[in-house]
Amino acid sequence: GGLPLGRPPGAPGDGMPPPMGMGSMGPTRMNPDVRARLDQGAIQALGELESSEADAIAMRLEQAGMAVRNPSAYVHRAVNNARRRGAAPPAGGGMGAAAATGSPDAN
Repeated sequence: GGLPLGRPPGAPGDGMPPPMGMGSMGPTRMNPDVRARLDQGAIQALGELESSEADAIAMRLEQAGMAVRNPSAYVHRAVNNARRRGAAPPAGGGMGAAAATGSPDAN
């Protein structure tokens, strides 16, 4: 009995976390030009969202292009909106007034 052979360090099953991009958090695709316009905080905020939501934000930002003057602020606002939607109580959950205000990002 020596050390087990045949599995390099970092291979699945050795207790190491999977490499970045392998989980279900953060954007799975982002245009490098879009990423270059974001500050570290915006990239980190995207990384804390589920991939489907982060991808949607990245895609909307890419489609808006240079019309968005402060892309990092755009991302932070979109992430906060997504978190609020995710944390909202189910319909009839006691906070009906919030739903009645007609949020502009309800589409």
